[in-house]
Amino acid sequence: MEIATAPEERRRGRPRKPSVYPDNPREPEITVQKPVWSDEDRRLTLSEVADLLRIRPKTLHYNKSQHPERVPPWIRLPGFRSPLWRLKDVRAWIEQGVAGGEKERAHLEEMRQEGLYPFPKKKGRPTKREQRKNGG
Repeated sequence: MEIATAPEERRRGRPRKPSVYPDNPREPEITVQKPVWSDEDRRLTLSEVADLLRIRPKTLHYNKSQHPERVPPWIRLPGFRSPLWRLKDVRAWIEQGVAGGEKERAHLEEMRQEGLYPFPKKKGRPTKREQRKNGG
């Protein structure tokens, strides 16, 4: 007399692929290749560059088309529709802006010492209080 066992559960869909174990001698070891490029050669998307510059992606897209001098230099690879930026180019562009800002700050400090900056306010029509004070 045979003992009744539970029927095997039926699974629907595609059968699962067998998992690969590293100690299985029949399966070849899968090696992960390290990227050839360094971190500086990494390509960035529009949203990644926008995050790096702390601006909205729409602003970056607008400036790229209307004011290209406000955006780091980009590249367009064959077969890709969207532009890409090299991380080293973005960092160099930021450093160039930092150097330009230091020059501008030094120039404004010279003007401040000469008394030319901040610019004196333009005098418009006097207020009612000033008119009364001056006797007018």
